[in-house]
Amino acid sequence: MALGSEKKRLKKEMFEGLCNSQVTENTVDIHSLLMKILEKFYSCNLIIANRIMIHKSKSSQVNAEYVKQLLDAYNAQVTEANFETETKSVVGQFNEWVNKKTNGCLENSV
Repeated sequence: MALGSEKKRLKKEMFEGLCNSQVTENTVDIHSLLMKILEKFYSCNLIIANRIMIHKSKSSQVNAEYVKQLLDAYNAQVTEANFETETKSVVGQFNEWVNKKTNGCLENSV
C-alpha cells in the first residue's frame, strides 16, 4: 500500500528494501512478487495446544476453579498423574499428546 505513495524517495526506498533490486521499479512487478510470497503461506495453519500435567498426590487436590480458569482462558487440558510411580506412562502419554497436536512433527519431546 505504501508503494502507492507519490513521494519518489519513499517509493524508491520501498522498492530497494522489499525487492533488493530483484524487480524493476514497477508496482505491478512488486505486487506480483509479494503475491507469490503470500500464496506460499495461504495453506499454513497455526495450531495452539495447551496442557498442564499436575502431580497427583493424596495430600493435595487441584483447585477446580483453577482448572476452569485454564480451560476458559487457554483452552488448556489439565491432567493429574503420579510422576513418581507412573513416570514411564506419564512420559508416554505426554509424548503421544504432543505428537498428535503437532501432526507427527514432534515424536519424543520429553
